[in-house]
Amino acid sequence: AADLGLGLFGENKVQEAKAKISQCPGRLRWHMIGHLQSNKCRDAVHCFELIESVDSLALAVELNRCCEKAGKRMPVLLEVNLAGEASKFGYRPEPLLAELAQLNALPRLEIHGLMTMAPWTLARKVALSFSLYFVPSLKTWPTSMARRIFNGLAHFTHGSPALTVRETDYGFIYGSRREINNKFYWRCTQMLLPFWSLIPSAAPPWGGHTWVPVDDTHSIAW
Repeated sequence: AADLGLGLFGENKVQEAKAKISQCPGRLRWHMIGHLQSNKCRDAVHCFELIESVDSLALAVELNRCCEKAGKRMPVLLEVNLAGEASKFGYRPEPLLAELAQLNALPRLEIHGLMTMAPWTLARKVALSFSLYFVPSLKTWPTSMARRIFNGLAHFTHGSPALTVRETDYGFIYGSRREINNKFYWRCTQMLLPFWSLIPSAAPPWGGHTWVPVDDTHSIAW
């Protein structure tokens, strides 16, 4: 895969990553995508450039301690089990919101977003649950973290927008309302699953975007 040009790899297990990374070209980048145990944090900090599976405050504290010893800052994603699957790890939404301030206060961790995955049959409900759980709480989130997670959604000059989500036969309609100088401003976007969005416009011609994932943190938009 590396010979064909792939540069970013995910690994489920720290021990397997240690064995693979030492045999691979140094130009490759590695993300931890599997469940991480506290006793593997030191090796994870050494091996990976981003950890996508932080699922508890205790794990985050241990990662922060290991980063402190290594003199390193670690970007992380908070894993959220929105679908409530017993077979998967991850924060439930309520505990995550309760511990968010403590997580963001850890000086060696950079929270770059949330990671969640659900069965395809539940994907639409999970997307709606994400909006219902996390968007209304945006005002309580530390500004730097909220900007990273909701980049493009929230403009913080006049506070956070009120988001309304309506499920449709083809995806969702997201309506963002902001009150400025006693006037309401709405911006509505049609989301056509799995990866199309229509750009709001007062009149034809209509425009839109196609979002194609490149890796865990980047997409190409047409």
